[in-house]
Amino acid sequence: MVHTTRLDCAIGSAAGIDRAYRIARNHVENRKAFGRYLKDLPAMENLMDDLRVENIASSLLVFKMSSVFEEDLGRVGVPVAKFHVCKKQPNFVYECMEVLGGENRTVSLSLLAAVSNPIVQLTLREWVCGGENRT
Repeated sequence: MVHTTRLDCAIGSAAGIDRAYRIARNHVENRKAFGRYLKDLPAMENLMDDLRVENIASSLLVFKMSSVFEEDLGRVGVPVAKFHVCKKQPNFVYECMEVLGGENRTVSLSLLAAVSNPIVQLTLREWVCGGENRT
């Protein structure tokens, strides 16, 4: 029971990381500043590359732990993956929020509301686990 909950927590945090990255990437690809798109500015390009690597790494870690869930590696790896991904998610979301802009920026979709949406987390869990309940 606890083992399954740990995997659920890791999957939910990985889903939040992915959602925050997609919102930030969409913003960078469509916003212009200084006469150019943000994605063409070197500093923003480096930041988005770093965020992309972290996003992919957390997703791959969760996918691997889901595939070895019942094996010995899963017994050790799932708690480590949960600790790592859940610790990384808040700071990752903060960085994505910085990409969106300063204090005076208003957006129609709150980034914090989007990454905490349980529907997003549920769909990723169903995709990883094949829709089966592992309790």
